[in-house]
Amino acid sequence: MKTQRINLKPVRWNFFLIFFLFFGCGRSGSSGHRGIDRPAEASPAPAAASGPVTYAVYMDNSASMDGYLAGAGTDFKNDVHTLLKDLQTQGIADTIDLGYVNERICPYRNHATAAEVNAFIRTLNHDSLVRNGCGRKDSYMDAMLQQVIGSNPDAVHVLISDYIFSIGRGNSSELLKQQGDNVETVLSGELRKRDFSTMILKFSSGFDGLYYVESRGGGNGSAVSVRGIRRPYYMLFFGPGARLRKLEEFYKSSNFRTFSGFEDVCYFGSGGSTPAAKLIRTNRVGDFEIAQPATQLVIEKARADSGLFQFAVAVNLDELKRNEAYLTNPANYELPANYKIVSIMRNNDPTDQAMRGFSHVFLIRTTDLKAVQDVYLRLKSRIPEWVYTGSTADDANPTDLMQQKQTFGFSYLVEGISRAYGDKDKNTDVFGLNIQVAEGGNVAGASDSGGGSGRGGFPWVLVVVVGAVIGLVVWIKNKR
Repeated sequence: MKTQRINLKPVRWNFFLIFFLFFGCGRSGSSGHRGIDRPAEASPAPAAASGPVTYAVYMDNSASMDGYLAGAGTDFKNDVHTLLKDLQTQGIADTIDLGYVNERICPYRNHATAAEVNAFIRTLNHDSLVRNGCGRKDSYMDAMLQQVIGSNPDAVHVLISDYIFSIGRGNSSELLKQQGDNVETVLSGELRKRDFSTMILKFSSGFDGLYYVESRGGGNGSAVSVRGIRRPYYMLFFGPGARLRKLEEFYKSSNFRTFSGFEDVCYFGSGGSTPAAKLIRTNRVGDFEIAQPATQLVIEKARADSGLFQFAVAVNLDELKRNEAYLTNPANYELPANYKIVSIMRNNDPTDQAMRGFSHVFLIRTTDLKAVQDVYLRLKSRIPEWVYTGSTADDANPTDLMQQKQTFGFSYLVEGISRAYGDKDKNTDVFGLNIQVAEGGNVAGASDSGGGSGRGGFPWVLVVVVGAVIGLVVWIKNKR
């Protein structure tokens, strides 16, 4: 019987042809999808705090606090009670420790129950501050902060105070600066041991009692009796970022509506985060193509219209520890000199699937489009303006309407905190993004519609080389 030899050559070449067609058609980001905005997955939620979360809440025991406590239902008492209630009812704190602080820390109750929290608020008055034995001296903020922050590294510490710098020797700006430097030294030392965030909440409340005029030296000799005025006070929170997160998210979502006397907020923490971001084609001026995926932040074939070029970036700012006013103020951002932010708009359309996972849209414009440029967008960590308008070195007339809104030396305190974070992390930007903009196509490292090897693309050169080698081997075998 004659054996028939089968020629495998066409079969093998058909196999390689199918192989190339399969991978060629499966390429993501092909020219047919260019510039289409796809829904992005929401950025992953930050890791939750491990273990029970303790909030240690301390009341400044200084004599200057008495005026906030005159009466059963002052805004001060109501808002301190609201804080403690929110910690308990919103699942923010597993345990609450209460105490006073001045010359030393004096515990009132550890693992306080709801009944003990109510009793703490009910007994907040001049007599209880005198009887607790913690001292009634001037508030040396650096020493007080040292005691509070160093007491339990794993807890979130809250210090409630008027935060008046008591320098004891008049209003010399050099003495105020020294106090700010002392705060920087204390916090820098603690930040070298561990990482933690700081949140400052500003409130106001009715004040009836003695006000100690620090610009006249402070102490009993400077006391002025006042009634029916309002004075600012503050809650400062210090704690590991994961343990503060629930509180920050709750107040950001509720816009601090649970408080009656809340006025403003300021945050400090390690910078350098990178929020989720992508390019979109809305509100563009001129024309361009978006290299896919759009999260690469690469613009190709950019063309200006009458000298004007504008593009939009969707960014998720919801995880950032800043309030809406700070996030949407273009003055808080840094860009190249030839670019500017036209607007920052919150995405208020929950039905827009393409914007799922992105909270804000930035419109960015230039009248000087370069051939190729990295356009950086950085949110700077700046001390808010309210800190400076609410600070004074002259508190001689506490009934003055302007001085009622100000705190002696407060800006020096906040600047000291800010410098401490700068000492730890030289990059104090809240976040930074880079957008590549080019007039031509095929920007280095980016996908393009001509089949280039964009970031994350298929290794076509390797496939061609391997295919050629295998084809050569098959051809030689068939020749034999």
